[in-house]
Amino acid sequence: MKTTIPPKMFSHALLAMAVLPVLATDGLSQSGEPGDAVYTLSPFTVDGSNDVGYRATNTLAGSRLNSELRDTAAPISVFTKDLIQDLGANDVQSATFYSVNTEEFTEAEVGDQAGNQLQNDGLQFNIRGFKTSATRNYFDWGLNSDNFNTERIDFSRGPNSILYGLGSPGGVVNTSTKQANMENAYGVELQLSSWDGFRVALDANQVLVDEKLAIRVNLLKSDQDSWIRTKFKDQERVHVAATFQPFRFTKIRGEFERGDVDQVKPRPWGPLDGFSAWEAAGKPTIDTARGEIPEGAASLGGSTRLTYTSDGASVADWSLMGQSDSGRFNYAIFDFDRVPREFDAIGLGSRVDLDYDTFSLYLEQRILENLNVELSFNKQESQSEENRPINWNAPLRVDINAQLPDGSTNPNFGKYYVEDSWRGFRMDDEKEIARATLSYEFDFKDRLDSNVGAILGRHRIAGLLEEKEDYGTRFNLRELNSTPFEQLNDWTNSRNRIYRRTYIDFETDEGYYGALSPQDNPLGSQAITTRTGLSGTVTPAFLPDNFNGSITELDTEMLAVQSYWLDGRLVTTYGHRKDSQRSQGATRLKEDGNNIVTGFRFDQEFGDWASGTTETVGLVFHPTSSISVFYNDSESINLGNPNRYMVDGTVVGDEKGFGEDYGVRFYLLEDRVSLSVSKYETASTNRLTFNVEGPIRQVSNDIWEVLDQSKVVEDGLGIASTEDLVSEGYELELVANPTDRWSIIANLSDSETKVDNIASRNIAYFESNRANWLANSSVAIDIGNPNYGTVGEAVAFLDDQILTRATAFNGRMKLSHSDLKGSMFTNYRFAEDSNLSGFSVGGGMRYASEPVIGYSVADSAGKATKFEGDSNFVVDAKVGYKREINDGKVMWNLQLNVRNLFDNDDIILTLADSSGENQRYRFQEPRQWSLTSRFEF
Repeated sequence: MKTTIPPKMFSHALLAMAVLPVLATDGLSQSGEPGDAVYTLSPFTVDGSNDVGYRATNTLAGSRLNSELRDTAAPISVFTKDLIQDLGANDVQSATFYSVNTEEFTEAEVGDQAGNQLQNDGLQFNIRGFKTSATRNYFDWGLNSDNFNTERIDFSRGPNSILYGLGSPGGVVNTSTKQANMENAYGVELQLSSWDGFRVALDANQVLVDEKLAIRVNLLKSDQDSWIRTKFKDQERVHVAATFQPFRFTKIRGEFERGDVDQVKPRPWGPLDGFSAWEAAGKPTIDTARGEIPEGAASLGGSTRLTYTSDGASVADWSLMGQSDSGRFNYAIFDFDRVPREFDAIGLGSRVDLDYDTFSLYLEQRILENLNVELSFNKQESQSEENRPINWNAPLRVDINAQLPDGSTNPNFGKYYVEDSWRGFRMDDEKEIARATLSYEFDFKDRLDSNVGAILGRHRIAGLLEEKEDYGTRFNLRELNSTPFEQLNDWTNSRNRIYRRTYIDFETDEGYYGALSPQDNPLGSQAITTRTGLSGTVTPAFLPDNFNGSITELDTEMLAVQSYWLDGRLVTTYGHRKDSQRSQGATRLKEDGNNIVTGFRFDQEFGDWASGTTETVGLVFHPTSSISVFYNDSESINLGNPNRYMVDGTVVGDEKGFGEDYGVRFYLLEDRVSLSVSKYETASTNRLTFNVEGPIRQVSNDIWEVLDQSKVVEDGLGIASTEDLVSEGYELELVANPTDRWSIIANLSDSETKVDNIASRNIAYFESNRANWLANSSVAIDIGNPNYGTVGEAVAFLDDQILTRATAFNGRMKLSHSDLKGSMFTNYRFAEDSNLSGFSVGGGMRYASEPVIGYSVADSAGKATKFEGDSNFVVDAKVGYKREINDGKVMWNLQLNVRNLFDNDDIILTLADSSGENQRYRFQEPRQWSLTSRFEF
């Protein structure tokens, strides 16, 4: 079913990489003694070799060129290799607990309560209230990552058009992978952890030709279970990197990674309530098959419902049978004595299997003394299988039927159960990115009088051209009856779905594992007669019933200039970027008659190119060597979906991000301590949302039907609303190595993230027609709508809808946002001449203030009560021991990390209803430990 993008970008990149070193020989001698061969001053790479403890000195994130952090106006935090190891962070998500102004993403903030967002493997956290974007080696990155081959992590907060144009205004997280270098080094890491976790990693760097060719291999095998019985993550990964330096100023780097990741990601809240209304009604039962439905219960509906039960009973038609009701299907269960925390309703069958390959190739070439070029290429391929035995919002119910559909006694009467129709997703994704970066540097001090030259300074220019093709397909599957009754020619009809019911008994170990996996519990063909008399055979099969596919092309042009004026006291940065994008859709192919998807083809025309430009302006002034004042202004953009419209028929347009940062940095104790204090504002305008567009379109169409039918809005349009999201506040960050043996990072942020201008463009359309409509207020609208019967009544109804759905929410804090957040982590290594020589101790603290979890219904003045959850405080600890063994040939490092040292088990509230009653939460991860033994030689 897979179609591969033609490898034209790869072949073009290889051709350019082969020709460029030959052309460069005319401008710069490639000869040199072996000792001079290593090209160490590349402007395109930062390898972390100059990092000391937790203090990094350089970054690419500010200008696309290797620049000192102190000269970078953009707010960037770097997690060094030492910090990542001390944290015991095996992936990026774990490291973010100690990053500035970050918080875990929750679906409540986007109005999705079904778990759809949490199933993907992207980064699940926010920076400044916005979900973040991810890159790896500054290539767009959407795959699952692990730190086994990570050298460092750069967190860039706010928009940054030099790094990316299309993306979240909250920021971007870039991971830099380990590269082969010209020194032999080897390492083995073994880790044991809570819940039978085991991890082994190998890192081997071998020089093959002295100062010419090296290869580095990183291997990972990891099996990790969880306190939630069904949750696990098993992975095998291999990463191979090579560096080849055939000439003095020519460097070729390549890397390849392959991974296999199998995991179950349960929903982070308990099962949903499916029985409280039934219990409140006195726990009524249905004594006969398809008997009368009592209060507190609900019917399974009159359509054929092919259902298998977990006790091995044959398939039956459960239509018109009863089920317990709660009236609270959006409410999670909070009674953990009754339903244990460790229980996961979705079960082991909700597995996500990912196989991926990624390959990168880089050519760095110095053409002239101050002119350098890098040609790079990246390809990512992934195949992902996601399974859902039940939906994330399926409730836990009680079987209230005393009899089975055939009238026999129900052996499972009174038991808990979960039930749904299995769904699966098969996704293929392929990205190809080709990039050319050119850098040029000139210094007026080399051309003019030293004083004048120092004033006019040194200037660095970076130009970038990039092409990206992103191919993606997704097949949606259902468990269906592949031998449907003659009356059901459409196999995808809901009456042809297979439902599976799993009974839950918390007295047994199996009861903690939720819904049974259909793949692990296959079913054979069985004869059946439905309630309505249809006879036939039920043969369960996993069949594709829907498909989506697209190819997206993105072309980028970027120019950045970094200038060092006044002998380096004033550093300015300017960036201009243009991104152009177009997409092509795919046509799904179906079997005649049964509606099953058999394949696809990309035969649709590409859409028109959509373009957007963004800019960055930065300034850093160093009045003294220990003080820097900075200012940064930058933009981002998300090109609008051409198929989304406002109620007046105009296209929604682009979402634009804006960011402004300014503050002061202090460098103390001979640069051992860096302290940054800043104020920021980050905003996203014209964000797509869905709020009040439905009533406005419906009411305005009803009005125009009786006043002017030419103004009726077409029903087929994808109507949406927009809103703005604005985050502003203060950030403080401390990174220090006060002594050679003590390292510390700390940060604090105080911010507000508010929603504003909800549906303002749609409301403006309504307001522009208000006078005309009210002038005809007595005109009848005779369509039987219970909410209004005249134009005047329709306007009044719409006023109420706009107040309760839109304007009352303006200025409200974003759901799940905590104003005050802070963290601190430190590590101290005892002196070699002390009694504790070789030992180190450290730990950290993480705090978040009360998050906003909901609002009451607004009163007539638009005022509403804000509901908040509880603050959260967690302590982590770290103890290490380091010594030389094997006659000093091997360095052994033993490290114990304990996260959530005091086992804080408070649930973290994320959503409340309009009365203030709690609806959703996420579990706090209980105390967990990891013991890592690392050998380096």
